[in-house]
Amino acid sequence: QFLAATGCEYRLVCQMVPGNRELWARSQVFAAPIVDLVVTIREADRQGFRVEGKVVDAADDVVVDGVGVSLVSLGELSANSVEITRSTQGRFTVGPLPVGRRYALQCDAEGYATATVGPFDATVRTEQVTVRLLRCGKVRCRVLRADGTAAVQAFVSLKRNEAGPFERGWQGNTDAAGWIECTEVIPGMFRVYARTSQRSEQAPAEGEVQVLPGQTSE
Repeated sequence: QFLAATGCEYRLVCQMVPGNRELWARSQVFAAPIVDLVVTIREADRQGFRVEGKVVDAADDVVVDGVGVSLVSLGELSANSVEITRSTQGRFTVGPLPVGRRYALQCDAEGYATATVGPFDATVRTEQVTVRLLRCGKVRCRVLRADGTAAVQAFVSLKRNEAGPFERGWQGNTDAAGWIECTEVIPGMFRVYARTSQRSEQAPAEGEVQVLPGQTSE
């Protein structure tokens, strides 16, 4: 029972799992005064969606400890990411989370390329996943003009061929010798684009490079 000012609208909210800031049961909107209000608790409100994961090095399947795990809430046109836990002895648990939404998990560890698992369509269940982290690669790219001289402050963009819709890219400007170095690069095939400047109307130079775990590609 609550004392509430009349003439205002309210919604009663029940936290279903102690300490969980996501899983709630909610009443319909009502105006005070009201009596005999019923909040219906569904199984989805109580159990939600969970992900239990194991994180290993892709090269030898040795567990990787202290990996940051971020929850990515996926909308139609956007994605919101927040770190929520870290792996302990190579394992982590996320949830319970509200059902009826789409999520992905992003795992980050020093020296490894960021790994994404999912997306998951959340229902009342526990998803078991194994995340295999690849050692980061590095790309060193030199941009030359047609006469063979270094292209100083040329704009260079590096993007994975099979990049996901919210995956990061690598970009920047070349130094005084025409070089640019991109670090912590996800292993895979990449397209390289170079322009004399970011706003240049001249046709860009294009190339392709394969990034290998723990190695430098030029």
